Amino acid sequence: MPDGEMKRLIPLFLETGVDVAEAWSPVPMTSVTTGELRKAWGDKVTIWGGIPAVLFEPQYSEQEFDAYVINLFKEIAPGHNFIVGMGDNLPFDGRIERVGRVAELIDKYGSVPIEV
Repeated sequence: MPDGEMKRLIPLFLETGVDVAEAWSPVPMTSVTTGELRKAWGDKVTIWGGIPAVLFEPQYSEQEFDAYVINLFKEIAPGHNFIVGMGDNLPFDGRIERVGRVAELIDKYGSVPIEV
């Protein structure tokens, strides 16, 4: 089980009174999608993250990267209480230019309310 795996904690998380869940790492780094997390928490907890660090590695194509980020926007729509970011540090072999690509995709698809 990955160190960021929190599937069993999701229902308990709301009981803590926490306002923000930072460094959220979804599938493929854990077994939970951002859509599942958003459904469980609604707008009660702000989610910060959503882009798994492994997507910045070379084995993922530019098309796969873009498709993942665009799908993330669909999962978080309309986009309230969500801060787009990497769920972890950029891997040593990560493509730094994809950080800029995230900004481009936010500009194109990520304005609130999101309607992708």
